[in-house]
Amino acid sequence: PSVAFVPDLIKGEPYASGCTTESKDVLDIQTYFKEKAEDIKVLKMQDEVNGVSARYKYHGHFCVYVMDIPAIDDENLKCYDETEPTGTLTYQHFLGTTNYTDFAQNIDVAEKLVRVQVFEVHGSLDANGENDIKTCSVFPSNELGTGSTTVKFRQDVTDEANNPCHSKRAGGPLCDFALQLDPNSKQVLFPLEGGGSESATLIASGTPNLVAPFRRNVHFKVTRDDNWTPISVEVKRHLISLGSKVRGSKYELSDNTNWATVPIDGLVYTVVHDPPGGDSYAELATESRIGLEFELAGVRAASQN
Repeated sequence: PSVAFVPDLIKGEPYASGCTTESKDVLDIQTYFKEKAEDIKVLKMQDEVNGVSARYKYHGHFCVYVMDIPAIDDENLKCYDETEPTGTLTYQHFLGTTNYTDFAQNIDVAEKLVRVQVFEVHGSLDANGENDIKTCSVFPSNELGTGSTTVKFRQDVTDEANNPCHSKRAGGPLCDFALQLDPNSKQVLFPLEGGGSESATLIASGTPNLVAPFRRNVHFKVTRDDNWTPISVEVKRHLISLGSKVRGSKYELSDNTNWATVPIDGLVYTVVHDPPGGDSYAELATESRIGLEFELAGVRAASQN
């Protein structure tokens, strides 16, 4: 059967960018079959048999949907538009506290719950014989002997020291685990440190990234292996922590004196600033008060008789 219509039907869905297929040519089931290993394509014959049949299941589009963090189309976008057009920064991308009042909702949150769905999309026909799609959430598992489906979760929003799933750490059972879904919501069940699981993961705000475009990564990779062909979907989303960053990692508090270099005609002056490096930054907050201080260090004069 043709599945050529499926991409067109899902392209407007929020999960569409997180979908992939087994076959390089999703429109051609014959190509999908030809790409299988020879021992799968060859029908095993027996000595005594009245009839031989084989059934091959096409898995369809394999999708990962991060429900609470919309995708940002422009990787360099750093300005917020209060109308929040699709594909731009929204209030859902921000953690922390701000006095800025034009967000769609007030932002005063130290942590964020993130939910993820994993499913397959198949082409079908509706009651009128029109092209339609349906989803399913049955995946290979070790328990059933049908293969495996695994989740790899990394996020750099929370500081590395308090975050076993930071990209600079080796991961662990909270970050790399076999896929299990909540039977009602079909959301990924994330393991908890004390045992059990929850249908969402909690991401705490960390040190702000003061390098444009100011984002931290949230990354999911789900791999399905049906013992025939492994296939992976990777979805990357971004969050932005709001707040101050400590000036210099050796200090518990930021220096409350801020220095800037501003050209003032007719004056010779000296400025103090942080040296270049990863801990250096500059920030001008809403309602900042800017002042000017100077003192005369010495006077020189000349005269001509």
